[in-house]
This record gives sequence, C-alpha cells and structure tokens, in this order.
Amino acid sequence: MTFNPLNGLAAADSLLLFRSAVKHLMRRHGLLASFMAKPALPNVYSSGWHLHQSLWSGEPSANPYLYMASQIYAGLGGIRKGTDPGEPVRDDPYRQTDRPAMPRSLMEAVEALDGSVVLRDGFGDRFVDHFLLIKRAEIGRFLAHVTDWEHREYFEMY
Repeated sequence: MTFNPLNGLAAADSLLLFRSAVKHLMRRHGLLASFMAKPALPNVYSSGWHLHQSLWSGEPSANPYLYMASQIYAGLGGIRKGTDPGEPVRDDPYRQTDRPAMPRSLMEAVEALDGSVVLRDGFGDRFVDHFLLIKRAEIGRFLAHVTDWEHREYFEMY
C-alpha cells in the first residue's frame, strides 16, 4: 500500500491508522495481519512497512513518530554544526563505503543511541535513558531465547 505524500505528522498518523485498521479487520475475520519486517514464515516474502520523507527514508520497527522526530533532530544537529551533507547519492546507497555504517542489529542501534549527543539533546537524557532501558530489556528477552539456528548448530554437538 502506498500513500500520497503528506505533510508533517499526517504521514505517521496515516501509517498507524492503516496498520491498526488492517490488524483489527483481519482479527474480526479470524486472520492475523503482521507488519513485521522479517516474520520468517515459509514461502512468505515481506517488506515490513516503511516511511519515506523528502530527504530521508527508513524502516522504523514500531513508532513513526519517534522515527520522524529523530530525523528532525539529526537534521537540525547537522545544520547547527554546519555539517556538509555531501553530494546526493546517485548509485546504490547500500554500497557506500565512505560513510559510517548504520547499526546492523538492535544491540548496535541501542549503543549508537546511547552515545548520540544529537539525539540526547533533542529527546532529552531522561527520555533516551528510559527508551534504552526498555530496549535493553527487549534485548535481554531475545538473548534468553534459544534460536532454531542455535538448536540445529549445537544440539547434537554438545
């Protein structure tokens, strides 16, 4: 589903309204709808959901409001510091090697957020620390679970 471009928070509002409506409608019919980026279901391909802005695009895992706010704070931080954004990327943006790599896991993202002066200035230390507490608890629950890969890899070995 693609929505026309919207101003301000209307994009986040529309995304959450659509997601909620689809989930409720499917539940009424005894079905399950998921917007999870990688549900790991057999014979199912997914793209999750994503939110595009005029200068940025990304795939927030849950909260488009936090995503949009983080992009605004990052942009304002760059303007305040006079950061040169460089030339527009015309090729595959995933093949950039002259820029720092984005976090590849929730664990890496949590550490990056913890050390981000720009986002701490924008959201405030109290908010960031509380958010990190929640995400670290989520990571703890994930790490406490034995994955299918671990079971296949180690069950017979040990």
